[in-house]
Amino acid sequence: MKRQIKFFGYLLFTVFLGLSVSSCSYFEGPQGPQGEQGPQGEQGPQGEQGPQGEPGQDGEDGQDGEDGEDANTYAYIFDHPVWQAGNMELNLEELTQEVLDYDTVLIWLGYAVDGVDNAVYYAVPGVHGGDNYYVKMWMNPGVIHMKTLQWDNNLGSYVTYTSPENPSSAKVIIIDSANVIEEGGTKSVLQAMQDAGVDIKDYHQVASYLGME
Repeated sequence: MKRQIKFFGYLLFTVFLGLSVSSCSYFEGPQGPQGEQGPQGEQGPQGEQGPQGEPGQDGEDGQDGEDGEDANTYAYIFDHPVWQAGNMELNLEELTQEVLDYDTVLIWLGYAVDGVDNAVYYAVPGVHGGDNYYVKMWMNPGVIHMKTLQWDNNLGSYVTYTSPENPSSAKVIIIDSANVIEEGGTKSVLQAMQDAGVDIKDYHQVASYLGME
């Protein structure tokens, strides 16, 4: 019996409470102020990386740069030229005033040694014949002039040397100054040779650098 009463009492209390709540819903009071925002929760773990996207299309190739200019060089050989009283002239019609004004002209005389022609070359102007005499040079359109001089101890100066050895050949190289070599900038061929350590008085070094031998 007690269990029935307790159950009934609980039931009545529940019904009464339900009625009370139900009746109170019709008399709702004004809304209270909003409570303070709670602290931010901890950041969750990073999600897994998504699959890599497909690569984009390659861009178009740029235009090729212009090629640098090659050096124009011209070589002229005079076989067995002859000194005349210490003077020599080489006639070269390609030696124009424009060439004299803008281009580089290099000249060598080749001499025989032990019967072998052109065994040794000396630059013009410069000392020839084992320091025996000096060859000076000047040019006019169409003509290269050379003259041999020898030091006179008595006079203390150079005098005309009238009996030099005749060379096996004279070689003239004209380098067009309008052509340049592209090497980290623009420079003349002559400057490029000097920067490369080429001795411009050495015929074989110059000819090798210019691809002439």
